Amino acid sequence: MPESSRGYLKEGLVIVASILIAFALDASWDRYQEHREEQRILDELSGEMKAARRRIQGSIGVLEAVLATTRALPVPAESRTAPA
Repeated sequence: MPESSRGYLKEGLVIVASILIAFALDASWDRYQEHREEQRILDELSGEMKAARRRIQGSIGVLEAVLATTRALPVPAESRTAPA
């Protein structure tokens, strides 16, 4: 193989290798970006779920207090007797 042909072959291999490396870096960067976006969404969902849990627990507390207050109310005498 003439010397100039070897030079072209080497240059071609370097170009192909460079392109493959660029594709690999681009794919890696895309995966990194997707992972960051997924993590942001998961963090946001986690915050929303924690806030919802606090609201639900607050509502349960209010409902338990209402129930306790309702149970503490006196029962009218006519409702204590069984129907005949």
